[in-house]
Amino acid sequence: MGSLRERLSVPEFKNQREKQEFLQSMVNGEVEVVPFMNGGMGVGITEKETLEAMDKARGIGVYSAALPGHRIAQEGVELQTPRHLEEVNAEEIQRLSKYLRERFELSIRGVNFMEILPSYPSSRDEILKGGAFDILCVGAGMDEKLPARMAEANAELHKKEPGRSHYYWPIVSSVLAARAYYHRFAKRGKEPKSFMTPGGYYVELPIDPRGYEAGGHLGFPKNKPRNPDDFNPEAILAGIRKFDPKSPIIYAGGIAYRNQIQEVLDMGYSGVSMGTRILLTQESGMPNEILKNKYLNPDIGVVVDQNSPTGYWSSRLDVPYTERTAQTIQEAIDRCVNCVGDVCEFRKNRKDPENTAYCIYRDLIRARLGDEVGVFFSGGQVVVMRHDDLYHRNGGLYIPTIEEAVEFSFTHDAPEIPAS
Repeated sequence: MGSLRERLSVPEFKNQREKQEFLQSMVNGEVEVVPFMNGGMGVGITEKETLEAMDKARGIGVYSAALPGHRIAQEGVELQTPRHLEEVNAEEIQRLSKYLRERFELSIRGVNFMEILPSYPSSRDEILKGGAFDILCVGAGMDEKLPARMAEANAELHKKEPGRSHYYWPIVSSVLAARAYYHRFAKRGKEPKSFMTPGGYYVELPIDPRGYEAGGHLGFPKNKPRNPDDFNPEAILAGIRKFDPKSPIIYAGGIAYRNQIQEVLDMGYSGVSMGTRILLTQESGMPNEILKNKYLNPDIGVVVDQNSPTGYWSSRLDVPYTERTAQTIQEAIDRCVNCVGDVCEFRKNRKDPENTAYCIYRDLIRARLGDEVGVFFSGGQVVVMRHDDLYHRNGGLYIPTIEEAVEFSFTHDAPEIPAS
């Protein structure tokens, strides 16, 4: 038996047949553990550079398909339309798919979607058409048509490329959501081949047993207080295993150190996904200066609130986002691309001066472009991680590569007492 990292690494494949055999064995529960993954972070955080670096580190690189065409935010106001966004989303996915199939055909790749987005169906279908991604992870809502769409997509793929398959892993925070995909969504067809059951489950816990929230949007119910007792990782694992005894179950949320990875595997989870640890690297889309000045700044904490226009709880750095004034609200409305659809609390409450919702399209992109004001999603454990030796070199702050960050995570335990 090799080291922990070796056990959780993607094997080196000689050809496509070996890769597909491994994937099939993985979803059948025939491999001991699943290779480590990165969290799919948007807007524009996990893109081409992240996938390349994850491949070199022998992990499963996960692309964020939340808003692939986010660069239109830098174009003229007349181009800020839902239709143009959808067109640019498609162009970006096509360009990336072609690149990956030409250069990284033997890597294992995942893609992360938010079902709540109006652009999700078209982006999902573009991903399936491109054929560059092996695993589709879908969260922030539930797509009851996904099992049928995946069966249809695989039937089309098998005609063109026999032996290749796409798989989907719902992003869930409860047994109820996982069971809905396995039973209600995937098992109601008269023809077994018309519906495809999940190839695994991506369990993202809003808060881990140590009390640290995951980053970004969380799976807490919208209209209820946050209750950590609702998210017992062992109970969720046992609940899923009652109806699906073999498919891989990935643990995400609060994973950054060796002992945390080992604890999750000891529970019986198949693998882990790391978000904030991968965010704090040279190959993430977040500018290095923002990582240094904000994420690694000991004076900046983490806040969990419901100010996202989706209404979901979310975890972000406790820094200002764009102030709500008549002018800034109107500017956002003029450039609205309907990114989160009819649920948008920012648009609904644009005339309410007391409302605290932000324009997520504007403020996530501001963060991605290096502005000092914006929305900077982060896991709660960043307040501990920023003190790691990994981020300090020659008397100053240092942004590591993904390879360096992964190696650190697999060889260092979490501090017993959180750094202040």
